[in-house]
Amino acid sequence: MKQLLIFETGSKPVASSIEDVKNCLETKKTFWLDISAPEKADFAFLKEVLKIPGPQMEEIRTGQSLPKLKRAAGLTFLSWYSIDPGVTSPPERFECVICDRFLLTVHHQKMELMDKVLSLMAGDPDLAAEGPERVLYELMDAAVDDYFLIVDGFSDEVDELEDVMFNEPTSKDVKRLFTLKRKMLELRKIAAPEREVVNSVLRREQSFVSAENIGYYEDLYDHLVRIIDLIDTLHDVASGAMQIYQATISNNLNSIMKTLTIIATIAMPLSVIAGIYGMNFKYMPELYWHYGYFYILGLMILITGGMLYWFWRRKWL
Repeated sequence: MKQLLIFETGSKPVASSIEDVKNCLETKKTFWLDISAPEKADFAFLKEVLKIPGPQMEEIRTGQSLPKLKRAAGLTFLSWYSIDPGVTSPPERFECVICDRFLLTVHHQKMELMDKVLSLMAGDPDLAAEGPERVLYELMDAAVDDYFLIVDGFSDEVDELEDVMFNEPTSKDVKRLFTLKRKMLELRKIAAPEREVVNSVLRREQSFVSAENIGYYEDLYDHLVRIIDLIDTLHDVASGAMQIYQATISNNLNSIMKTLTIIATIAMPLSVIAGIYGMNFKYMPELYWHYGYFYILGLMILITGGMLYWFWRRKWL
């Protein structure tokens, strides 16, 4: 599906054909072309009409690279990611091609982000008049705004799990914590390269942004820095919660081992006494003594009490 938005006052996004795009190029109209779920004919169109070079065409076709910025054949190529905060599906990658005449976006499945920004541009003539570089900023910024919502969700879950780890964590809670840490790392792997992309724009190494609009991209850079800092902080808190869990397990194990050691220590002299008086000798001093049984029981109780008292004095109990 192809949607075309011509940057003119009152323009609305419309379903597009190759002829519409050719007409825009011939009449030198500035436009935004969004292609969702491209087919073979669409790739041929990109190569023949918009003159996309072969290496960049391959990246657009496969959609398997990290966020990056590259310039070739007078065009700027940019890869970016969008994540829907309310959906557990993987991040959606979209490719952007920009110059002073047009903005092209290509993605392999329908994206709510594109429809939202298309509607924004169509409803605000002033924004649309600022051209492709402003539209690209709106796309990138809308995606980053969703990152903040995701990080807020991470923060709430980390707080909840941290409280659980102080009480009675289960294996299910530990699994949730590991899953959360993995999600945070996945988001950071996206946000960190995107920060470098925006940084390249700000350093004017491959900048396609005019001086009037550079401030928008500075704000975008600050947002990405904040997101990465928040993720790092939450990851540290999650790691601390895991250490709390491990320390709790270790303390519980030490307590169990201490109890078992005390029991075994008390049982050792009792076992010695029972062993001695259980030996099968004919001549034993207490063998025919009327109170011998009670004597041995009393001796065992006395030894047990003495050892417990000694453990208590040493604060082992």
